[in-house]
Amino acid sequence: MTSEKEKGECYFRTNLPSYVLDRKVIINDNHEHNVSGFKLAKASEQFRKLLVSLRKDELQKKKETHTLLPPIRQIKRSRSLSVSVCELELKPLILNYDDLFGIEYVLSYVHNSIQIEEEGGVVLDEPSDDQLHQIISAALHFEVDSILDHVKSIILRKLNHESVWFYWQLLSNMKHQALEKLSATVKNYLCRNIVQCCESCNFLELSIERMKEILSTDELHLPRESLIMKPINDWLSHNEEERGKHCPELLSCLRLGRMSSDEILSLLRNPFVTKTMESCDHLIRLAQTVRGNLLINPSINLSDLSGGDAQLQIYMARPRLPHAVIIAMGGWEGSQDEPNFGPSRSLQIYNSRTNEWTRLTKPNHLLTEGRAYSGCVFYQDKVYLVGGYLISGPTQTCMVFDLNNSEWKYRSPMHEKRNYVSVVQLNGKIYALGGHNGKLRLNTAEVYSVEDNLWTFISPMNQIRSDAGATVLKGKLYIAGGFDGQHFYDTAESYNPETDQWTMIGSMQNIRSGVSLTALGNYLYALGGNDGLQRLRTVERYDPETGQWHSMPSMIRQRSNFCVTMMEDSIYVIGGWSDETNSTISLVERWTPAQAENWKAVKEIPFSASANCCSTIGGFHLISGFL
Repeated sequence: MTSEKEKGECYFRTNLPSYVLDRKVIINDNHEHNVSGFKLAKASEQFRKLLVSLRKDELQKKKETHTLLPPIRQIKRSRSLSVSVCELELKPLILNYDDLFGIEYVLSYVHNSIQIEEEGGVVLDEPSDDQLHQIISAALHFEVDSILDHVKSIILRKLNHESVWFYWQLLSNMKHQALEKLSATVKNYLCRNIVQCCESCNFLELSIERMKEILSTDELHLPRESLIMKPINDWLSHNEEERGKHCPELLSCLRLGRMSSDEILSLLRNPFVTKTMESCDHLIRLAQTVRGNLLINPSINLSDLSGGDAQLQIYMARPRLPHAVIIAMGGWEGSQDEPNFGPSRSLQIYNSRTNEWTRLTKPNHLLTEGRAYSGCVFYQDKVYLVGGYLISGPTQTCMVFDLNNSEWKYRSPMHEKRNYVSVVQLNGKIYALGGHNGKLRLNTAEVYSVEDNLWTFISPMNQIRSDAGATVLKGKLYIAGGFDGQHFYDTAESYNPETDQWTMIGSMQNIRSGVSLTALGNYLYALGGNDGLQRLRTVERYDPETGQWHSMPSMIRQRSNFCVTMMEDSIYVIGGWSDETNSTISLVERWTPAQAENWKAVKEIPFSASANCCSTIGGFHLISGFL
């Protein structure tokens, strides 16, 4: 290992053999190292230009020396050889930079990058957070882009609820095009986990300017705006004497008009608000006005607001951006009396922040053909659509919707056609359970490997099931209810992928075909369905620890053959068929079990539909184009 210094501490490290270290570099007149000119030129255009300039000077000096020889020797010399690099008098590369550690770490990285990649950073010690700032600054100054990938890997590996505050401030201060993607990744992590990140002691050290900056960010993941009030109180309390006066400034950063009436009233009891009521009173009154306007007209056009406080009202009413949305697709859409009633090609996106559905209309968004009774799951950055019914009959096809480019593609088909299929995803594998192949109802099941693009049969279920509900919980698959062609079921069973074995579990309290099954927390929830006589509103919960089912609050509307998904600790049910209207329905309901509340209606889907499927898509970078 080479390490040279004339004066002061030296940070340059390399284990390259001395014969490749062909160039001397002098830093700030007192730190000398032998380096590889080739590696420097390859690492940076700035280094390359400096080295080219040196080489030109060296060649010129050699040429001048050559012209001083007697003519006869010049001729002999010219005939014998061209200018040899070995004969050149190499000049040192002079570098001046204020931060010695930064430049020497960059030089070390240039000379050890292969070993770093292969040995996980054995040659160079991992820098501290403060040193990362120095390294990035030096890398940007000398245009050594390759080290930024190294820095990115370090930051992403160390990124957590504590460190994110330092990295966010570091990268936002160092505004540079080369750091934009990394800065966006760190900010996205912070916004997505804002409530948890605010529990860090590093959060309490933010300046008032940084507090206002983060609280004003549209991308903050706040299912309820009031969730940010505890962190605000914690920050104010950390230095109440100096910070208490900033309460009105922080409140003005919130979307107060999006708070509920109870949440707005709770602000009046906040001790910091009480102490600064003279400044906060106007904000709270304005929030109540905005809240009232939104209740009267949820779809109000914010740009229509006028008056002296119009801009503030617009800000208060503007929703945060979601980090997850619901995508619903296909189904029997419309009324059965309509001539176009049949399987739909549509995709629809639900934004819980605005309580609005967006119907995707671009040709590349639509299904290639109408489809109903399919199953869909979200995995990584794609939505997989499996089986179902086409105009031509049951299908065995598997399609994938890539959220990065909004394109549909076919994948390998299943072994069997499966209408009324139940589809789930577990550990990167997609399972298709039961269904109807056009001739028979099935107890067979198969699993799809995303990596291999291959379907494989697994052990058959204990019972034939179409129109069943399925979900996953704690590493197992669960399926409940269904229909075998003669009988509607109240039975349920679980599947262990490690043993490839199905096991019967406790039966539900109700017979349910066309049922939906979902998991939340430690429980399964069976919702709605058809008991052979009527559609159901009832909901029951299964506890795997006790093997018992218990009744839960019923839905607002009877329904079967609807889709269900979970988002932000709430269960959503969408569409279906109802005896109350004897038709497809458009009603969408939400229930949050942890809040022990009843079901609430949210925005209806644009067109009534049954036999549709849905999934929750997470990741702001994937959904931002649909908002």
